[in-house]
Amino acid sequence: MADETHEAILAEVDRLGEFGGLPLRPATLHVDTEAPPPDVPYEPGTSGGLDVRADAGKLAAIVVPAGLLALVGMLALAGVVTAVALTVGVLLAIAVAVVGMVGIGGLGAFVVLRASRRTLMAAPKPDTVVAWQSVQPWIGQHTQSPERRLVFVAVDTVARIAGSAAWSSPYLDDHRIRLDLVTELDDIDAQAYQLAELRSRTGGQGHHEEVLRQGWDALVDRVSALSNYADRLAGLAPELARRAEADRAAHADDAAARLLAGSVRDELASDQVRGLTRDLPEVPPAIT
Repeated sequence: MADETHEAILAEVDRLGEFGGLPLRPATLHVDTEAPPPDVPYEPGTSGGLDVRADAGKLAAIVVPAGLLALVGMLALAGVVTAVALTVGVLLAIAVAVVGMVGIGGLGAFVVLRASRRTLMAAPKPDTVVAWQSVQPWIGQHTQSPERRLVFVAVDTVARIAGSAAWSSPYLDDHRIRLDLVTELDDIDAQAYQLAELRSRTGGQGHHEEVLRQGWDALVDRVSALSNYADRLAGLAPELARRAEADRAAHADDAAARLLAGSVRDELASDQVRGLTRDLPEVPPAIT
């Protein structure tokens, strides 16, 4: 199995060298827990798990009230300016108009700022699982090197892990602590760059040839191990989902049992109160 995965990683490295090779931008990874599941069809107006139409609705909720407020203020100001112009003079009316415009603009800006802050604070934000970017200087001949292509394979592998439903399961809390995906990518990226640098300087000849071979094989094995882990997570996902559902059902059963016990206590308390009610003495009428 390990040899098969190793060969699959090398095949993917070779494939990334085809059709123009890798992009020049740094390798990056960003995985959110609120991304839509694979079985949800894509609909226009959605992107990256966020509904663009919902964002437009939030914008309208800010702009429309502010626009109405500005319109009312402008109508009121026009009335005041007209009255001043007719009774006092045009110059004073112009001064009133300037002051009024400044006041309306300031009030509108204040309303928009408060409304936008409230809307943005209330907007749900995706919970980021993994955010990573290469910091190695992959430039020149290194940009299309096998070592950099291996980094991109590692990024895709880590994306499979972080995007797996099993990875976010509470049953794997310990794994998320012990397997730091960002550290994995940082280490792979740094080691790959060191390999590319040494191969470039020495041409892979002489006593460096064996060192480069060992370093390359070890790095491919590390990415292969991550790939095997991702495959194992994919296999665990259905079972972990069933276990989570069973836990929810058990919790619901516990809640039902607590409710039933409370109902029994209520019935006993009702019987007790009714007994006390029957035991209340009769009070004879007062003699007048």
